[in-house]
Amino acid sequence: MARNPLSFTIFFLRQPHKNPNFNFRNFTVSTKDHFNSSIEKQESLTKVVKDVSKYLRSRPRWENTLVSDFSGIDFSDSSLLYEFVKKESNLMLKIRFFYWVCGKFGLISDDRLFGLLFDCLVESKAANAALRFLEFTKFDPGSGSLELFGCCLFENGLVGDGVGVFEELVERGSVPKVETWNLGLNCAVRVGRSDVVWKLYGDMMKCGVEPDVETVTCLILALCKEDKLSEGYDLFRQCLKDGNVPRNVAFIKLISGFYEQRKYYGVSALLHAMIVNGRLPGIDIYHEIIHWLCRNNKAKVGYRIFNDLKDRGYALNSFMYATMIDGLCKVKQLEDARKLFCEMIEKGMKPRENTYVDLITGHFQVGDVDGAEETYKEMLERGYKETVKSYNAMITGLCLNGKIELAWDLFAQMHQKGIDRGLVGKTCNFMNREDIYIYQEIIHWLCKTNNGKEGFRIFNDLKGRGYAPNNVMYTTMIHGLCKIKWFRDARKLLREMIEKGMKPCEPTYTVLITGLFQVGDVDGAQELHKELLDKGYKYSTMSYNNMITGLCLNGKIEEACDLFKQMLTDCGFVENTCNFIVKRFCKEGKLVEGMKFLYNLLDGGFRPPPASYTRLIEMLCEAGELQEAKGLWEDMQDKGVLLSACTQNSIIKGLSGVENFEDAKSTPSPDIFCYYG
Repeated sequence: MARNPLSFTIFFLRQPHKNPNFNFRNFTVSTKDHFNSSIEKQESLTKVVKDVSKYLRSRPRWENTLVSDFSGIDFSDSSLLYEFVKKESNLMLKIRFFYWVCGKFGLISDDRLFGLLFDCLVESKAANAALRFLEFTKFDPGSGSLELFGCCLFENGLVGDGVGVFEELVERGSVPKVETWNLGLNCAVRVGRSDVVWKLYGDMMKCGVEPDVETVTCLILALCKEDKLSEGYDLFRQCLKDGNVPRNVAFIKLISGFYEQRKYYGVSALLHAMIVNGRLPGIDIYHEIIHWLCRNNKAKVGYRIFNDLKDRGYALNSFMYATMIDGLCKVKQLEDARKLFCEMIEKGMKPRENTYVDLITGHFQVGDVDGAEETYKEMLERGYKETVKSYNAMITGLCLNGKIELAWDLFAQMHQKGIDRGLVGKTCNFMNREDIYIYQEIIHWLCKTNNGKEGFRIFNDLKGRGYAPNNVMYTTMIHGLCKIKWFRDARKLLREMIEKGMKPCEPTYTVLITGLFQVGDVDGAQELHKELLDKGYKYSTMSYNNMITGLCLNGKIEEACDLFKQMLTDCGFVENTCNFIVKRFCKEGKLVEGMKFLYNLLDGGFRPPPASYTRLIEMLCEAGELQEAKGLWEDMQDKGVLLSACTQNSIIKGLSGVENFEDAKSTPSPDIFCYYG
């Protein structure tokens, strides 16, 4: 949010300049030999500055050692500091050194030094740093520096402070040039502050500054921003009468505004005004209008203008057609785009590769995979070679439509033909959104189809090219590696994620913990689980189940029971988890422990599901422990646990197996499943 023009900026500029209460020090470079002349002194000073600069660049934490390593130098001397600021090319180092000196020895009062450092900040467009510098030093810049500072503020979007500086200049009697006013107007328009535009324009008029055509352009843009199209049109027409033509952007804004409001008479009037004043819009202006409309998702409006131009007899070139086709594809008007494409060819124009790519992309956007493939085939038949751009369009479109296997075939084909996607430039190491999407989808598909090894190769290839894959890629790759049991590599990627400041999600930890349990690495799984909790993740039903299952599978059933007790407190009773633990007790032959586990649950007020009883009763019967089985079954009834046919059948079978038919017959069972031996 912009500051009030009459706030901080004007406040410190209008303060009376006072020397701060600090000790002033004269320059003394302490060496054993005294300087014999000012030339020798300057040469020695330059050498000291050069050595200090080299030292600062080589030591990241130089603040702690500089004074001791240069014990013979008086760093509080303003001449030394001035020479350093003058010679040093690194702005950040200049500022850092200046504030260090002030913090260590007190503020050095030297207007020449302040002016040099302030101008460096302004020249580098460091508006906020310049504001802080003025506040810290209470420095009062000259009018020339102040005017440049005002421009710097505007260019950084600090239009409120910029207005304040302009007001100070006017009060000093140093009225900015019209170019400076126009810069402020343009910046205010860019950030949508039409109120600042009118404020600046009013100040211009008061100061007697004669506006030019650029000023008028800014005023028209401000009126368009406020939806005052009629007033903007009047100003535009007046400018034409005076023999001037505002910039194309004003014309485009007015045209698009009239079209948006369906005031087509305004469009006609605007064009008529230009024609009457001998300023017939050229095809280049119309092309710019259509291009702007298509770029701003207003291709339908652009298409109307395009057809109007054809009806008026304009000779539309291939660039106009290409722009219109691109715009129509983006708003999914494929039928109209295809019609224009055929029209181009009929008129003898040769569509460029970009136009084919736009059509291919458009077909994919509406789900017409066959249409995209036909267009791609047509492009190749017309002599165009397979390029990074055309491959990119095909692979992206196939991924968007779920044809990942076909996309992978094209990807491999591209690699075999030696066509490099050129993902990493010489001066940058980032992916565009399209590349990220393609690689994510291909790696995901490879991992999903148990081809994580190939996915990992592509992933490492990306890193080898200088990329930093995003969070989604890392997560996908970790899941894929766990699927093929490459847990060591998966853990390595998890560490990389954390080192790069990414936050792995809970399922990523979970899949890795599960994998470690599967290969018997209980310590590794528990360590990773502890790390999950240390990073602020809370226990969830999923994480509890994951740990309990892993511990049980690795013979740590007692630890699993302890964790289950904790789960009861945090997440409540989960039947499936209870059943799993009972089954593990049964599988390991620990029937007594299983019964104890159930009784503990009952004593705690929980009601185990019938399935848990059933499994335990079956195992007791098989082991010949019929009295324990019968006792557990009776206790189950006493506790109010709902009976199931399965549970009753288990006890009946057990009793019948030892020819205890009387007890078997006395055992009630549901009507639907009576059983008597």
